Amino acid sequence: MRCMSRLVGLVGVVAAALGWAMPVEVNQASVSELQALHGVGLVLAQRIVHARTQQAFSDWEDLQRRVPGLGPKTTEKLSQQGLRVQGKRYGSEQHQPGSPPYPYIPGLSAPRP
Repeated sequence: MRCMSRLVGLVGVVAAALGWAMPVEVNQASVSELQALHGVGLVLAQRIVHARTQQAFSDWEDLQRRVPGLGPKTTEKLSQQGLRVQGKRYGSEQHQPGSPPYPYIPGLSAPRP
């Protein structure tokens, strides 16, 4: 068991050294885990955890709406560092310009020109 925890720690150190972002789920992270993200201090981490105790965050928009100090720029930076809401990166559930606002299902819907 001790070897496993050392291995997990070593993987984290290597990932950080290589610039890989380790996923941090906002609905499960502790204050200290949130503080490990660049740009999250004690106060912001406490705001996030306090808001989460009322109800889990459903998506990035919900997080931004309920936590003062989290706007689009900050959430983009935190997402790049590995912060996730319901396992998703910031912007992954948002409509991309030029793509249809609805899913294309072959046989059920026709693509728009």
